[in-house]
Amino acid sequence: MGSAKKQDTEWGTSKKRGAAKSSESYGARSSATGVHKSVPSNTSVVRTKSERLNFRVSGDLKYRLNHVADAVGKNATEIVTEAIEKALDKLEKELRATKLTLTRAQMQHALDLLDQPVQPHDRYDVWAAQANEAYDKT
Repeated sequence: MGSAKKQDTEWGTSKKRGAAKSSESYGARSSATGVHKSVPSNTSVVRTKSERLNFRVSGDLKYRLNHVADAVGKNATEIVTEAIEKALDKLEKELRATKLTLTRAQMQHALDLLDQPVQPHDRYDVWAAQANEAYDKT
């Protein structure tokens, strides 16, 4: 079979440059299984960089990125990585906020309601006709 490149995200605990602050926690994703695991926030976590992203940007954006990176004493990779992580954290938080969790009984009740739609009021046709007449006059 030969030596296959390890696909899973590697995590190590250490106090190196770029280590997570103790109040932060990071999730690890196994690329083979797609499973996300949470890493406890009580340890300093250093993420081993094993993956590469390649993308194109405008010359102006690259200039601005390098200018800001020089001004704050970081390299462009650090700036982009931090920005991506911040954006992903925000998006993941929004996704969690929109997730609906139901028990089996609640789900069955919701499905039963969908199977038995509400019947319109007896006077619906009259009200609709009146509304159409009023709209047509405007």
